[in-house]
Amino acid sequence: TLAVVDTPLLVANRFDRENTAEAFPSSINSSAVLFEHQLQNADVVILNKIDNLEENALLKAETEIRRRAPGIRFIELAYHAQLDIRLAMGLKLHQATYTTHSKHTLINGLDGHSHSGISAHVHGLQTHQHFHAHDPGWLSFVLRSSEPQDANALTLALEKAVDAQPILRSKGFAHIRSLAQNRQQLLLQSVRKRISSTVESRDSINSEIVFIGYHLDRALVAQLFNDITGTQWY
Repeated sequence: TLAVVDTPLLVANRFDRENTAEAFPSSINSSAVLFEHQLQNADVVILNKIDNLEENALLKAETEIRRRAPGIRFIELAYHAQLDIRLAMGLKLHQATYTTHSKHTLINGLDGHSHSGISAHVHGLQTHQHFHAHDPGWLSFVLRSSEPQDANALTLALEKAVDAQPILRSKGFAHIRSLAQNRQQLLLQSVRKRISSTVESRDSINSEIVFIGYHLDRALVAQLFNDITGTQWY
């Protein structure tokens, strides 16, 4: 999950609650709250509109981001609004061979700026190399069940699975007995711990959920679903 930040506004404290309350008195700080929620649910934060900012401003922005959301994996700089597409798509950055001339200059088609490299800080591409050193990239798998499900138990199972495993995204349909008579199923979606469910028209007796994340243990997730729902997932 990527969050793109308007860096000049961040440095100018425009995302602080007191400032948004003054500018938008009827919003009840909704802009600031939304900003904080977006950061807290992001894996990568992109600092955009940075070409005219000095290094001190960038360091202030990084400090502010990490203060609001300590769990963020990476903070990236988008000079000229540029971002390496492999970062955005999670395409195994570790497979490239990088040769470092200096802290800010890299060979192999990357300019160093698209992977931050703010002085006196070790992050950006170096962090990616460390994180991806033994990382096979994005992993995904599907769990299925042919037994009717309880909606509350299924939601709880998904919550526990996200707690136990680095699941970034999940989506699928669940066969709920009370909905089956109307040829409907429950559509479940999650981004990290944000889980939503809606009733959709779909006539099927099976449940099927796709999971996407890093280093996922399929057997562990399946066992969690088996234990919490009291049904068999495979």
